[in-house]
Amino acid sequence: FALLLVGLLLRVWLATTQSAWIDEAYSLQTMARLPLSAIAHAVQVQDVHPPLYYQILHLWLMVVGFGVFQARPLSVLAGVAIIPVLYALAARLTDRRTAIGAALLLTFSPIAVWYADEARMYALTGLCGLLAVLCFCLAAQEGGSRWRWWVGYAVAAALAVSFDSSGLYLPLAANLYYVHRVARRSASIGPWLASNALALALSIPAVQVIRAQVANNLSTVEWIGAPTFGTVWKALLTMLCMNADLMAVGLIFALLAIPAAIALGRSFAGEDRTDESVFLVLITVTPILAPLALGALTGHPIFLFRTAQTAVYGLLILFSRGLLLLLRYRATAGLLACVAVGALYFSSLHAAASYTLKEDWRGLDASLARQEGAAGVIAVDPCW
Repeated sequence: FALLLVGLLLRVWLATTQSAWIDEAYSLQTMARLPLSAIAHAVQVQDVHPPLYYQILHLWLMVVGFGVFQARPLSVLAGVAIIPVLYALAARLTDRRTAIGAALLLTFSPIAVWYADEARMYALTGLCGLLAVLCFCLAAQEGGSRWRWWVGYAVAAALAVSFDSSGLYLPLAANLYYVHRVARRSASIGPWLASNALALALSIPAVQVIRAQVANNLSTVEWIGAPTFGTVWKALLTMLCMNADLMAVGLIFALLAIPAAIALGRSFAGEDRTDESVFLVLITVTPILAPLALGALTGHPIFLFRTAQTAVYGLLILFSRGLLLLLRYRATAGLLACVAVGALYFSSLHAAASYTLKEDWRGLDASLARQEGAAGVIAVDPCW
């Protein structure tokens, strides 16, 4: 409860310090103002996202009023709700102490806070994707009433894909894990196939929109360059800490990755929770490798930091294991790592609150108000 309260206060505080940027303005001005019945068609001809977020935003704003600060609570609430979901998943895959550590890291994670403060679909995509993985994990366990979890997985996976096409990556990771289990003849196929059929049926409206977007060549985004090792590495570092010196973040990343890899290796070597470790690796690497593979197959790069950011959940669980291993066997090094992560998080969040990387529309508005009546011309870039 304490982490939920702190996470809520932190996200609400930062949500009120940032101006709306171009994508948020697009969510409100271009999409949410449309009639509800027109949104699905509009995204087919001028967007790369499914319509569900815009439709929910439209209904939400009808209730709370129009404005960026009225729109952001949708993402804030989703960002806070991810914390207990990650805790529950980490507790299933590892242990309670690791789960607490992962939830603590997520509470203050700059990237999690950043996307929880945007009037965009990414926080809701992450929440539904992680819920799908949690339900899948519960359903795949032996014994108990599993059908409700299979249905929960199908609904959550369909919602994730309906918010953004990158919502496919975490359910894909869960299915790759199940293929691994089926190959070992340690899982039944029937409920798994039925749940995926249900997820596909529920996703049909979103899939139809995505097909139309591809047909209209909207899936080809000119400003997305071909991924390189450098861009992928930078994306990984940004998942740990945004708005910080990349060299410092890289050192901390290595400091956490090494003990995390050791802890993972011990799980595989001792066959201690091997299945859970496979699951954890897949939900970490699939959101990174899947867009790289799809881009290579289609010839159109689609790898972006924000579409691969669901990998952060697996990374935080791994880093929590690494920190606990350091604290157990090298207490001084573990404390130094905790202090370093805390310092990076603080500097990143302070930077987000102190200055904006988004367009400063409020500052522009104030500047124009001060110059009211003065002779001059206001130039607007027609491309934006």
